Amino acid sequence: MGAQGVSAIDPKTTAKLTTEGEWELQQYSFDDKTAQFRLIGDDVAIAAYKVTERMHTESLAGDPYGHERQTVR
Repeated sequence: MGAQGVSAIDPKTTAKLTTEGEWELQQYSFDDKTAQFRLIGDDVAIAAYKVTERMHTESLAGDPYGHERQTVR
């Protein structure tokens, strides 16, 4: 879940997104009033909550996942 909505990213892509580019998380906060928890098994739970973050980034403007990029041939 992110600013662009719900998405599913495979582990390889997740690793790539966290190691590529230079960014800095400057501040974040959790909204504990929106927190929701669901038990889905004897030892598994899902937690959802609203997060506000302030980041500094050097990435290109636009889609942070690179969907707008075009391959030059």
